Amino acid sequence: HFSYYVDSIRWDLDNVDAGARKFIMDGLKDAKIIPDDSIKYVVGYSCEVFLSETPRIVMRISGEPN
Repeated sequence: HFSYYVDSIRWDLDNVDAGARKFIMDGLKDAKIIPDDSIKYVVGYSCEVFLSETPRIVMRISGEPN
């Protein structure tokens, strides 16, 4: 699950999520936190966006290790 905290209402969820999620998933793969970001290991995700004075991304990983 991805929680995006943005500092402006000008951000829209699809742009924030599409750009950030790709880099995050590749980073998780490169750090060997997940073996791969294919559907064999990542079967879904959810996301939401909040206005905040402190922009950040919070990610929660759940599931059983393969």
